Amino acid sequence: MLSTANLALSVPLESLIRKLGLSANCARAFSVHGSAESAMLQLAYACENNDVDTLSAYAQQLDIPLHQISVAYLDALIAASALDAALQ
Repeated sequence: MLSTANLALSVPLESLIRKLGLSANCARAFSVHGSAESAMLQLAYACENNDVDTLSAYAQQLDIPLHQISVAYLDALIAASALDAALQ
């Protein structure tokens, strides 16, 4: 969900990172291509876009089983839904 926040809010990514006070690891995911954090972010993008080929490639690169990724993604969607409901 955070992966598209800067676009939804029309805020430059660097500004959003500072305003949210993201940890160094999170900031690195957005700004340092080729890092493990960036690979995890690309994996999240692949999940969001249902890009099976990219998802499989990053899962293999990061040595994460696809079923584990699916469970984590569904957990995130459930948490987001609960947060959305709580905010309304």
